[in-house]
Amino acid sequence: MKVTRFISIFIFCSINMLAQNFSIHDFKGTWKYEHKETYEVWTKQNDSVLNGVSYKLQNGEKKISEKLKLQKIEDQIIYSAQVLNQNNAKWIDFELNNRVKDKLSFENTTHDFPNKIQYTLITKEKILVEVKDNNNQGFSFYLLKIKE
Repeated sequence: MKVTRFISIFIFCSINMLAQNFSIHDFKGTWKYEHKETYEVWTKQNDSVLNGVSYKLQNGEKKISEKLKLQKIEDQIIYSAQVLNQNNAKWIDFELNNRVKDKLSFENTTHDFPNKIQYTLITKEKILVEVKDNNNQGFSFYLLKIKE
């Protein structure tokens, strides 16, 4: 599964960060991958669901690569991604691991890659994203908020 588009989980950072005076509304909007022409746009469906889309700008056109969803189901936060050209376009779910402190860690240990997508809020406009396998190997990058 394409990992660079899995990074939209940060939207639900607000659920975990309510104690730090953040709200879900702080994360709606348009985010840009640092140093790339890749974007994510998040909109609120209702109080427990955010919908997202990931796209690249190529020759001035939006090329959608992934549909995303963050939702609260009972007491669990689930991040789901549908990569349009992988996994027969099936949704892949990652659950928030509440045992991890200092960052949000969405995990699916049975998925091929990634197994963990972790978000650390730097500011309301900048988030560090770490994409890892089960051995904590992978890569990281920043997301920058460009529009509410």
